[in-house]
Amino acid sequence: MSKKNKNKFKKQIKAQLLQEMTQVSAISSVNIKSQPSAEEKVITQPTTTSAFDLPQVKYDLKKTLIVILILAALIMGLYFADLKYGLLAHFGTWLFKVLNIK
Repeated sequence: MSKKNKNKFKKQIKAQLLQEMTQVSAISSVNIKSQPSAEEKVITQPTTTSAFDLPQVKYDLKKTLIVILILAALIMGLYFADLKYGLLAHFGTWLFKVLNIK
């Protein structure tokens, strides 16, 4: 395309954009002026998608929550068992002997 044609093409595009913008603004001003009657009003709910709407994300969150709860229950169980029986201290000394750590 020559330089002359490019300039003409750009001018045509600008003219088309201006026409479209004026048509849209004219239509929107007409829509604003005319109020819909009670019968014509349609209630639309916003269509927002959040991360919690996706089924795979819900599944992953449930799975993560279950794992966290199991780990918390395990740690609490070990804590109370150690308070009652002192198992963790004995397990630690046994582990040091087996692995020969000094």
